[in-house]
Amino acid sequence: MNATTFAAPAPIDEIEDDTDEAASDPLHELSERWASWIRTRRFYVAPSLPPSILGKLREGMGRGGDGPNAEASAELAAFNEAVESQPIDSLDRQVFELHYRYRVKPIKVFARSLGIGRQHWYTLLRAFEQRVAAQAAEIQARNERSRAQLRSQA
Repeated sequence: MNATTFAAPAPIDEIEDDTDEAASDPLHELSERWASWIRTRRFYVAPSLPPSILGKLREGMGRGGDGPNAEASAELAAFNEAVESQPIDSLDRQVFELHYRYRVKPIKVFARSLGIGRQHWYTLLRAFEQRVAAQAAEIQARNERSRAQLRSQA
């Protein structure tokens, strides 16, 4: 038998978080656009008392810089409404906001602090994105129907 050597697969911690697949994924792109959009809208609220898990994990992190104003987007407004309608203390929303809004790194450390593994982090992230995107589409369609109805009454 000929002994062939194979390189061991990279440990999961060393795999790059942002792959080409993620960059071409429409849900990921929408979430990235939302993250940029929300930073320009200043939709911040006073910290919850007692501090939430999200607040505890965010301690010591700097706030994002002041960027240019974002586009006026019905799609992003509906997506934001869908995100905001989710329970703030749900694990999947915490993962989503930590991942996109607060850009935490390394993922493994933050996943462990939530009591989950890195792979489960991405499972929760994907499920949340899918649910919120579907809800956002419904919100946007409802808003457009309302707009059309108001125009027809005028």
